Amino acid sequence: MFRSHISWKQQNLRVLYLVISDSLPEKLSKKVPPSYKVISAVFLGRLAVDISMQGQGYGEILLMNAFYRIVETTKSIAAQVIVVDPIDDAASLFYKRYGFDFIAGNTKMFIPIETVKKLF
Repeated sequence: MFRSHISWKQQNLRVLYLVISDSLPEKLSKKVPPSYKVISAVFLGRLAVDISMQGQGYGEILLMNAFYRIVETTKSIAAQVIVVDPIDDAASLFYKRYGFDFIAGNTKMFIPIETVKKLF
């Protein structure tokens, strides 16, 4: 299951996404204390590369830039996973290549923040 909370503060939109912990694979959910029913997540909006520029590595550059920004942000906020909502099968394959897994019973995918931190 997937939930979101939206709040406004000083003209900035802040979104907190929560993932139900037992919808994650066992290898990750067993690391979550039993008292935690939800874990915090960063939702990464769709990355897009113009069709004429696809296949040249720009998608990876955008994703790595997003990963870096998220890692920096998690120095001041708590989040355990990054979540994406692939638009189609090609997008799912793209995210899968970088370590994303599907959330059980959902088309959304996730990657643990700790996995991403190892890249930097």
